[in-house]
Amino acid sequence: MTKSINRLISETARYAQKAGKDITEADVRDRFQDYIRRHGEEKALIALRNTLESFREQARVEETRLFCLVRAECLRKFGVAPANRRTFKAELRENPGLYESVPSVKEYMKRFCG
Repeated sequence: MTKSINRLISETARYAQKAGKDITEADVRDRFQDYIRRHGEEKALIALRNTLESFREQARVEETRLFCLVRAECLRKFGVAPANRRTFKAELRENPGLYESVPSVKEYMKRFCG
């Protein structure tokens, strides 16, 4: 496979995991190979790109949902909430132990800050 197809496969797997799916790079590669056998390389590539876009959108929605949960838990626990994702990620990089007692922050860090 070419370098660009390998990149698409790895990105698809990464965004699928961010979206909460239990899909590995090997799973994506196997499905892509199967699709090539059944429908041809051109249609398989189109399907892979569409799948990547779908997982990107699902990951964005999941990040938004999880960040809202983080904000609510931080507001309840500390009386203040992070303003936005960018500053929250910067805070986590600078002081990772700050939100250690908040379970949703651990999940957010595992999925979106790694």
